[in-house]
Amino acid sequence: MEAIKRTPIVEQVMKNLQQLIVEREYKPGDKMPTEKEACEMFHVGRSTIREAYRMMQIIGILESRQGSGSVIAQNTSQRLQSTAKNWFKENEADISDYMEVRLALEPMTARLAIERATDEDIKHIEQIHKQFCKSVKQNDILEMCKYDEAFHLSIAEASHNQLFVKMGKIIADCIIEYRIRAFSIKDNANHALIPHEEIWQAIYNRNCQQGEDAVIQHLKTSLFDMNQVIDPKCI
Repeated sequence: MEAIKRTPIVEQVMKNLQQLIVEREYKPGDKMPTEKEACEMFHVGRSTIREAYRMMQIIGILESRQGSGSVIAQNTSQRLQSTAKNWFKENEADISDYMEVRLALEPMTARLAIERATDEDIKHIEQIHKQFCKSVKQNDILEMCKYDEAFHLSIAEASHNQLFVKMGKIIADCIIEYRIRAFSIKDNANHALIPHEEIWQAIYNRNCQQGEDAVIQHLKTSLFDMNQVIDPKCI
């Protein structure tokens, strides 16, 4: 197992922990290394290991048991759905606030990106889009989160407006857990494929109105999916 060399550290630790689970053939209920042992194994601080374990609990790989620490979870879609539902209920107001801000900012960001993007910018966005599609097909939650965030930030960067880039990064930091919770539900991940494709096609065709409309629809679909998890009967 190699030491962690570059950021994002938590994501790399999570990848290495998943590799460790495969290599040691851990089964549900098996105990993971203690935080101290994991720190020594990957040469990172305890806060990084603690956050990696927390994120792996969120996506259903691990669960915390009193007296045992982190253990391999009984990873069922039903349990993940229940956990996500509770989390979305508890954080509904905050998520709605973030989505309102995104709805105000990202359509304009997309328009500017379409107007200003260089050929290199467009190629970069295309590469990220392809990686996102690949991660969805593989049902790799961490990669989905990584490339979903990168897709939206690459559009902000293509706008060549540094304030939009900074605001995009602030929002991305605020919704890390939202992304993980949302993509832990497979239908939500699949629902992101078509909107991302429509946004990408608008950028490729340099169609500003199509781009704005696609971003708005994408964010509204995300809100719809969240509300469906919270209460399917309310839609």
